[in-house]
Amino acid sequence: MSKIKALLAAVVLQVKRILAYLPTDLPVGKTAMHAFYDDILELAGKYADTQSMKWVLSTKIMQLDQNVSRKSKMFFVKILRKAAANQVASDIVLDIKTANKKLLRWLINYKQKLLQTKQE
Repeated sequence: MSKIKALLAAVVLQVKRILAYLPTDLPVGKTAMHAFYDDILELAGKYADTQSMKWVLSTKIMQLDQNVSRKSKMFFVKILRKAAANQVASDIVLDIKTANKKLLRWLINYKQKLLQTKQE
């Protein structure tokens, strides 16, 4: 019975993914908005904590043109993927920058030590 439930859940998710490409009305009201977000988060998977993902979705909805009242849920899934990729890329850039600063400090110290030994 659990195999049937798992199979049914997988089929339902695939149908939701197909339907997610169709534009739907943007929700009005908190209950409808949270349900809308839950649908998108189910489709997207878990990249970060729910609150952060809902924050990304909320800010994107507020940035849409004023004449936009319908968008596909897949549009928002892609926004979440892009936001997650941006976060990882930002972390990598920061890691590289930190490593470069450490190397530069080491080189400066090394140069100073060389100059000191030449003066002695």
